[in-house]
Amino acid sequence: MEDFKGEKKEAVQWIEENKTRLTEISDRIWLYAEPSLQEYRASKLLASELEKAGFQVEMGVADLDTAFVATYGQGSPVLSTVAEYDAVEGCSQMPVPYEHPVILGKAGTYDMHHGIGVGSLGAALAVKYTMEKRNIPGTLKVFGTPAEKMVIGKNVMERKGLFENLDACIFWHPSHETSADWFFSVHIRSNNYTTHTFEGVSAYTAMPWRGRNALRALELMDVAVQFIRDSMIPISHLPDISSIIEKEYVIDYAPSSAPGMAKSAYCSRAISRKDLEVIQKRLFDCANAAALALGVKVTNEVVNGTWEGMPNRILANVVHRNIELIGPPKYTAKDIEFGRLIRKEIGFEPSDTPFGSMEIPPPPGTRTVINALHGSDSTILCYKCPFVRAAVNYYFGGTGAPDWSTSALGITNVAHQALLTGAKIIATSLLDLFGDPNTLREAKEEFKGRIKDIEFYNPLPEGRPTPKGEPLPEEHYRELVEAFKKGPKWEGYEPELSERMEKVAQVVLRELS
Repeated sequence: MEDFKGEKKEAVQWIEENKTRLTEISDRIWLYAEPSLQEYRASKLLASELEKAGFQVEMGVADLDTAFVATYGQGSPVLSTVAEYDAVEGCSQMPVPYEHPVILGKAGTYDMHHGIGVGSLGAALAVKYTMEKRNIPGTLKVFGTPAEKMVIGKNVMERKGLFENLDACIFWHPSHETSADWFFSVHIRSNNYTTHTFEGVSAYTAMPWRGRNALRALELMDVAVQFIRDSMIPISHLPDISSIIEKEYVIDYAPSSAPGMAKSAYCSRAISRKDLEVIQKRLFDCANAAALALGVKVTNEVVNGTWEGMPNRILANVVHRNIELIGPPKYTAKDIEFGRLIRKEIGFEPSDTPFGSMEIPPPPGTRTVINALHGSDSTILCYKCPFVRAAVNYYFGGTGAPDWSTSALGITNVAHQALLTGAKIIATSLLDLFGDPNTLREAKEEFKGRIKDIEFYNPLPEGRPTPKGEPLPEEHYRELVEAFKKGPKWEGYEPELSERMEKVAQVVLRELS
């Protein structure tokens, strides 16, 4: 930190001085374990912290109950960051180096969304503190974006115009390295979600000529898709198609009945939206042909989708310079040992750096390396303003590890160091942009150049109702608190972990009472 000067040093120092408070908030959101569109307590907690600090907060924006926008300051430039806070169904996990859920089937956060939101919160509070202290002009916005795992929140918010007139946005996410080149070296693919509902006539299968089997039409569609999946677009465009049968549409039929209703859901991925438009047409063709062959009706719908990530080299260089001074997360010997035990459990090679490379790669000169990952709705911000999603060490040397293995890190010092590092990266980089209009102008010029020939559109279909999620019952939180207290914990983190989590558990119980 001694290499930072002035306002950036003050922001980093603020984060260090408030790290206990920030990590406690992260632990609370971890304990809430609220899935997409049900993040009522998490969003309220983050928003209340911003409001107490002097931000103007609007909850329930874009008709999303768990979305918010927090604003501090006025005038130009308008800089922003993003908070995510949804958990993933079925990823519940105790902080132990083997698979053991807090409660089997409950949600958890294998990629630390509980800490992503708090990292952005810490950055925003530190920047606001510095802006106020030094009379730095401009506007700082924090977007609370729910349901990233359903790629819903940001698409709905964009459709409502909430991301207009931004000068830049800086975000962070766990990764296998600490770097600023995410959209250069890792190609975040675009994806599309479609559903195909087949409607026939149910009949007793002893007399199948009386019916029209909707399930067979669905199966025929899927067979057709399998036959053409490698020939729709060039394989170098990294196509990938996965599907499921929606259980509620066939589960009520006995094996002796021909189902009159069946529904499938498809997720298609490729390196560009243009590719997905081709895939989508072919999926619809397969569905329509299967329906014709079986004599049933089919309704094809686009549910949602994402765009591929768009890099910004100017902004990435700003972030990279700060990462060089901040460095990757600082792990203890206990953290390293915990990581080694998990790597051994999941069959990974032993490593002295179990959470990925500790080298800091610079943004590459050209966008040539592709490691095609699943899409994210955060990429929609790439088409609204200069945007960087910085990466911070957390995963076990890359993707592909079982969900429980990274979920096990959620309330450990590994997660805490990652979110604090993310907060410092965002804070110092935003302050650079507030103080350097020339760099900001160059980033905006690059942004305009990259999107000038792109016909951007929101993948969320016009007129599609905004999805809603009900608040979780109090019993959900009580069960998690009690199960956590009784569950196993790694002895290497004891007794500090139990003491800290007992404190957090009591806070949650007081909220309920």
